[in-house]
Amino acid sequence: MKKKVLGLVTFLMIIGLFGFWASKLFPEPQILARVGEKIITQDDLNVLIKRFETSQKMNPSLDDKKNLLNLLINSVLINIEAEKEKLDQKPEIKAALQVFKNDFLAREYIMIKINPLVTVTDEEVEVIMKKNPDLVPKEMRTLKEILVKTEKEAEEIYQELKKGADFSKFAMERSIAESKSKGGLMEQ
Repeated sequence: MKKKVLGLVTFLMIIGLFGFWASKLFPEPQILARVGEKIITQDDLNVLIKRFETSQKMNPSLDDKKNLLNLLINSVLINIEAEKEKLDQKPEIKAALQVFKNDFLAREYIMIKINPLVTVTDEEVEVIMKKNPDLVPKEMRTLKEILVKTEKEAEEIYQELKKGADFSKFAMERSIAESKSKGGLMEQ
């Protein structure tokens, strides 16, 4: 009888230790919100935070993270309603989702598998640019003018502009050029 109890206790301890180790090796995702039957986890928020960091080229503040979580919650709410109305079953929506999925997977594959294998030096870029000068669009400039009758008036306007005055406002108020109605913007 003692052997059976000892065996049972040993078995329960092993299961308990396995459960403890499994929880450390495979932790459950932290649930941040429940919307109906759907849950939003920390992992979901982390994906959105990573996209934010990539697009904004900065780390999100605590307020940014709260806003991203609210965005996720609102998105899930809208998705629930869209699914209730069976929008996800419409052929054109299915086709668009498939296109999006294919595009997304292709971009992820390139970022994960191909980009790490490719290195381009500044020198290589320079050689390609010299051979193909039309790869980068030509610089565009916007020209504005303020035409006045006297040099003294021009000097006064120039000094005000150096202090930060609004160029377009000055052009509309003081210029005698035809472009004054457009804030001094010249035709190109």
